[in-house]
Amino acid sequence: MPLNTNIYNGSKCKDSKCDKPQDCCCVRNVLCCPPGATGATGATGATGPTGPAGGPTGPTGPTGPTGPTGSTGATGVTGLTGFTGATGPTGVTGPTGATGPTGATGPTGVTGPTGVTGPTGATGPTGATGPTGPTGPTGATGPTGSDSQNGLAAYGGISNTTSDTAAAAAFRNSAISTIQINLPNGMSSNNVSYEPANSLTIKTPGDYELNYWVELADVCAKTVTLSIRVNSVNIPNATITRNIRTGMNTIFSGSVILPLVAGDVIDMVLALADEEGLFFKNDVNASLTIKKIDN
Repeated sequence: MPLNTNIYNGSKCKDSKCDKPQDCCCVRNVLCCPPGATGATGATGATGPTGPAGGPTGPTGPTGPTGPTGSTGATGVTGLTGFTGATGPTGVTGPTGATGPTGATGPTGVTGPTGVTGPTGATGPTGATGPTGPTGPTGATGPTGSDSQNGLAAYGGISNTTSDTAAAAAFRNSAISTIQINLPNGMSSNNVSYEPANSLTIKTPGDYELNYWVELADVCAKTVTLSIRVNSVNIPNATITRNIRTGMNTIFSGSVILPLVAGDVIDMVLALADEEGLFFKNDVNASLTIKKIDN
């Protein structure tokens, strides 16, 4: 059965012991008896002291919306001008502007001293050959050489001292382009004969020196070739081609050394394509001489 516990702290129960456990119990000098009737409510006691503060303050709530801006106040008095600051660094150089127009040319300066003379330039090309000068007078005929053992073993020569109209007439025949020069005048000779006509015939074999000379006159320009022949074959080193100028005389001359045998025949010929106006000059106009130069 539940107990209504009343606690008494008076001396009455100080040494009391429980005789009947069902009626009461005594624990640590406290007497426990069955509850009695409820007494009247006592007067309200005085308010106890305020208890300690509760837990920590909670987090701050969100900021409310900004209120409207107030009206601008009156402008204050302008403050004193501050000190000038230090000069800043120089900025990057900008791009070069466009070139202005060229100024007027200044007056010519004083002429400087003459410079050192430069090297001589290259020699220019040779100018055209001038016209052939007039033929000089024929020299005196030298003395006839001795035919003795100490003289030349063979020599001779033939020439023409008049205008060769026969050659000009032969050229006028269109079928003829090369003619033998007429050399009717024989010189002193030894072991050289003048047959056939206009030729030198060798009688003694050996090395010979040939000298030739021809002068032509012409009234119109043309190309002429002079050749010395051995047995009707041109000698390459004694073949000359010239352009004859209008109204000018032209001279062919030269010498050649070659071996010959007995019976060789030497003569001179002219060749051209247009024979008009060609003729030999009066005076000694052609000669062909030969001499043996070995023993």
